Amino acid sequence: MLSPEINPVSVTTLVQKYVCDAEVSPIRSDDERAAHVRSMRVFLSYSSDKVDLAKRIAYALKDEGDDVFFDRDSLPVGETYDRRIREAIQAAEVFIFLISPKAISSGCYALAELDIAERASAGLGMKVLPVMVSQTDFESMPPYLRSLTVLQPRGDILAETLAVVADIRLELKRERVSVSVTVANSGWILNFFVIGERPRELFFRFGDEADFKSTGLTRVPDSTTGLPLPRLQTTVAPFTGSRDLFVKYVDARGREHGPYPLVVDAVRSVIASAQEALEITRPWVSFREFDGRMLAYFTHLLSFKNALKEIQYSVDNDTLSSRIHFTPPRHPGETEISEGDEIMVEIPPTAGYVCVKLVFIDGTEWPPERFNRVL
Repeated sequence: MLSPEINPVSVTTLVQKYVCDAEVSPIRSDDERAAHVRSMRVFLSYSSDKVDLAKRIAYALKDEGDDVFFDRDSLPVGETYDRRIREAIQAAEVFIFLISPKAISSGCYALAELDIAERASAGLGMKVLPVMVSQTDFESMPPYLRSLTVLQPRGDILAETLAVVADIRLELKRERVSVSVTVANSGWILNFFVIGERPRELFFRFGDEADFKSTGLTRVPDSTTGLPLPRLQTTVAPFTGSRDLFVKYVDARGREHGPYPLVVDAVRSVIASAQEALEITRPWVSFREFDGRMLAYFTHLLSFKNALKEIQYSVDNDTLSSRIHFTPPRHPGETEISEGDEIMVEIPPTAGYVCVKLVFIDGTEWPPERFNRVL
């Protein structure tokens, strides 16, 4: 009989809670799934009356390749004992707490372990998995434990616990690093994103390079560790085609993750950078009367010519029968406007709008847009 104060949580529901924020991964076969799992460091916390169940869970996790800390009785008593327990919890990726009345009773060492785990989960990103193994009054639980989603097995405790841990293992295996590219006059800025945690330091190298390079550290301290925060961007020289990029990082515990293989495609990167800027910098066409003539300026669009194949336009109609002439860039990173580029065209003094359509260098097109002149 489960505690009536707690809403029972099925294995499926709990798994969704743990993986809902992860990146979407393709569905794999059983063989592919097995090939992509990884070992984890697991700390198993329990009361002495649940030692047999704890051993069953620990041995099952070890069979999966995990490094499990659970035999605290083998440690020497004293300061070394407390330090070893604290270090083991702080080094763990998953903390499993077996809930029972004795485990949450005053004086039980499992409560001290839970307190360390609470701090580690907040500062180091460790996952905490509470499992109800005996009927326990909800109100008697520590506030932190009540704030978590508790797994209450409806069948076999071992099987359902292992099922949730298996999905946590798969979540941790998913690639946590992505990169975007911003085109700048100084070169290409690589912007790195680490999903799920804040790295202590980040390193990268291209596929044709032998050594990893650090992105460097800022002067801003991490509020958790006190160490300098890493720079999450770096500038590289523009290139053509696509290049393999490998990224790795050191987490707050000092553990290395990766390298993660990524691909930086020059064409896609240039287009993505231009489209992001164009989306937020309308209008693309400006109007000016000069020396008795009405002029429509396309200077803003030409600053993104490295991403554009054509700039089609028409005046006071949507035929898009005209083209802005510009010199194609010599390489994807070149954004300078050339002397022969058609930065402006003369339009009738009574013109009300210019219709523009953009065709990008990969052949994709944006729908036509009208830019009205204020008369």
